[in-house]
Amino acid sequence: MREAIGNTFLFNVIIVFVIIFIIIFAGSSSYSKAAKVKNTIIDILVQNADEIGPDSTRLPSAVTNKINAELKNIGYRVNPNKTQTCRLRVDSEGTSTNGTSSSEAKRTAQLLTPTSDYRYCVWRIPSERGYYFKVTSYMYFEFPLVSVIEYPIEGESRVIYDEVEHEY
Repeated sequence: MREAIGNTFLFNVIIVFVIIFIIIFAGSSSYSKAAKVKNTIIDILVQNADEIGPDSTRLPSAVTNKINAELKNIGYRVNPNKTQTCRLRVDSEGTSTNGTSSSEAKRTAQLLTPTSDYRYCVWRIPSERGYYFKVTSYMYFEFPLVSVIEYPIEGESRVIYDEVEHEY
């Protein structure tokens, strides 16, 4: 009887380890997809920065169509109701990522994606010499009996410099 209890315990330990490895693999693949989405969006924004410009309030439709086509190829999750709940995140000291205070950063940052076919957020944030884009994509965990859990993955582009006019 003692051997049967020992084998059951060993079988339960193996099952727990298999479940843990499956969770780690699912999390890793979900993070990989979200990071790929973030990097793809940043690349498209930097390549088309001249179309977007420093004063626009939304992404141009040509840029949005390029982003949507790439996200469709990647297989990113579709946003069925096209609403966004984008919030500019600040660090624990109350400053944004470019060093301004949180109230100043929220006041000067411009959300360029109030609605979208996919769940991502694009902010244009001014800096000393130009502006840069901050992109948030989301990694998803879907459980059958529990609602969807999403976790934001953020990234920033390089600074896109304003044109400088020289007097001669």
